[in-house]
Amino acid sequence: MKGQSYAYWYANELFQLPISYVANAHQWINSPGYQSNEPDYERMITSQCLGCHMSFAKSQKGVLPIFSSNPEGFAKDSIIYPIDCERCHGPAAEHVKFQTENPAVKEARNIATYKSLTREQKVNMCAVCHSGANNVMIKATYLFKPGDTLDKFMRIVPSNLSANYKSIDVHGDQTALLQSSKCYINSSMSCASCHDTHQTQRDNTLLFASKCLTCHTTSNKCKLTNQLNSSQLSQNCISCHMPSVSSKLIIAGTSGALVHTHHITVYPEEAQKVLNWLKFNNTKRLTAH
Repeated sequence: MKGQSYAYWYANELFQLPISYVANAHQWINSPGYQSNEPDYERMITSQCLGCHMSFAKSQKGVLPIFSSNPEGFAKDSIIYPIDCERCHGPAAEHVKFQTENPAVKEARNIATYKSLTREQKVNMCAVCHSGANNVMIKATYLFKPGDTLDKFMRIVPSNLSANYKSIDVHGDQTALLQSSKCYINSSMSCASCHDTHQTQRDNTLLFASKCLTCHTTSNKCKLTNQLNSSQLSQNCISCHMPSVSSKLIIAGTSGALVHTHHITVYPEEAQKVLNWLKFNNTKRLTAH
């Protein structure tokens, strides 16, 4: 968990509270976009927000027009709070019915499987929530089903295109950053090449490094091979090539919350930090002996 933000109900409308908690900074912050010199309790939460942070909410006209000329409310009893299986696999009622009635059949029926999708469809499944918060929404993203295309749900703004990766914030737009990387361009990788959505893998740098090494073998090895042993190399791929970068959107204290960039490339300054850190620890270990 990177952090938590909070909301409150006012009639049938949802509003974001002005404070959030950032886990890796261990501190409370102003919620993104809030000013520090005055309290604000009027930021309406819309279906664009909920589309990435929960599985479903039935939209309805808001009953408090004082906050917006066109307020959006939600039917409280319709909300499915967690991100459930159907967000990635589609409607499951027929699947459950068939598998319950036919327990001997081990092949999944009447359900979308990730491996059956094309690469573009796979990436779109993730991009529906990981392609930037400032895109122009066409319809609620929790209606997105496996095999749908992103352009039916949102219009990507120019600043969120992979060609402009240097201006893309590391929070929320992992798709464009990944698509701007040579690793993506020169391979058939998708988000699932590195991520297993059924497991919590955050901060497991050894696991992600092992994903890198499935492609980066001796034929296209790291340029630091002569300076690091194989164990050190296999542990620091992410630190060098996908470093933690401060978000410009989520500010914790005087700096941005740290998020690993998904633009995979060579960052000389990050590689030097790793070398300095390893050199310091090796010297410390030798001194101790």
